[in-house]
Amino acid sequence: GEKARGWKKPATPRNILSYAREMRKKPTEAEEVLWRHLRNDQTTLRFRRQYPLGGRILDFFCPENRVAVELDGAIHDDVVQKNEDQLRDQYLFEEYEVVTLRLNNEAILHDVENAVERVRSFVRMHSASPSLVERGQGGEELSEGGQEAVENQKKGGGDVRLTVRVPENLRKSI
Repeated sequence: GEKARGWKKPATPRNILSYAREMRKKPTEAEEVLWRHLRNDQTTLRFRRQYPLGGRILDFFCPENRVAVELDGAIHDDVVQKNEDQLRDQYLFEEYEVVTLRLNNEAILHDVENAVERVRSFVRMHSASPSLVERGQGGEELSEGGQEAVENQKKGGGDVRLTVRVPENLRKSI
C-alpha cells in the first residue's frame, strides 16, 4: 500500500466488513466503557470502533492520526499471543504507518479516566511530528524488555504495551 500521508485505504472484503459490524453490535464490557468516553470526548479526536484495516479489525482507530487502540483481555498475557500481537502491530506500522496502543481490559474497567488520558497522550505523542517514513529515516524496532519496558515503568504501570520504533541514528540519545 501507499505509505505517504495521503494514503487510501484498500477495499475491505465483505466477510471482514460483516464481522466488524457484528463486533460493533456485541462489544466487550471494556470496549463499551472506553467507547462511551472516546465517543463523548470533547477533544478533536475522532475514533472509529471495530475498524477493518489490512485484513484485521482494530478495536478503536483514529484515522487522522493513524493510531489504533487495542484492548487486551487475559488471553493476551499468553506468550504466544503476545508474539502474535507484536507481529500484528508491526504489520500495521509497516504497511499503513499505524501505531498501536494496547490497554489491559481491567485497567479500563477499574480506571477509565486514566485509560482515556493515556489514549489522548499517545495520540498527541504520535501526531506532533511527521512520520519516520516522511522524514526518510525508516525505523527499527527496539527489543522487547529494552527501552520499551523502561518507558512503561516510568508511566507507572504494566498494563500498557507499546511497540516503539526509533531510527538508528536516534537510539544513542535514548
